[in-house]
Amino acid sequence: MSVSQFEKKYKELHPWMDHEVLKERINKKLQMKNLSVSSAERSAGIGGGSLRNFLVGKTKSPTLETLSALSSILNCSLPELLGLETDEPIVSEETPINLPLYSQTVEIIIFLLREKKLSINTKELFKAVKEIYLFSLQKKQGLLDREFAAWYLENVLKK
Repeated sequence: MSVSQFEKKYKELHPWMDHEVLKERINKKLQMKNLSVSSAERSAGIGGGSLRNFLVGKTKSPTLETLSALSSILNCSLPELLGLETDEPIVSEETPINLPLYSQTVEIIIFLLREKKLSINTKELFKAVKEIYLFSLQKKQGLLDREFAAWYLENVLKK
C-alpha cells in the first residue's frame, strides 16, 4: 500500500479527526504523564522527530503507527487517544463484556493473520484484540468492523 493509499484509508476510517484537537489531547496526556516530547518519542520508539513535527505543525497528521506506539506509552487505547471514546467509559470494571463481539474479534484476527500470512507476537496480538474490540464497540454499536480489523493488521502491525 502506497503512502497516498494509506493516507486515504486513514482519512476514510477517521473523517471525524480534528488535528488541532488531537494535538491538544496528546499534549495534555504528555503533561499528565510528566513526559517531554523527546522522551515520549524515545519510549515509544518513534523516530525522526515525527511526534514533535506533528505537534509543532511541520506535518499535518501522524501515522497510525505513531499514534499506536504513543498510546502504548501513555497507557491509553488508540480510540481514547483519537477521541473516539465518549465521556462515559465504554468499558469499566462493572461493564459486562460483549462476548459475541470479543469472540468475533479474536476469530477475525486469526483469520486475517492466516489469510495475509502475517506474524505477530503476543503483545501485538493482545493490543490488536483490544483496539479492534474497542473500536467496534464504540463506532459500530457492538458489531465487528471487519474493514477496520483488516486495515489495522495490515497497517499498524505490518512489519
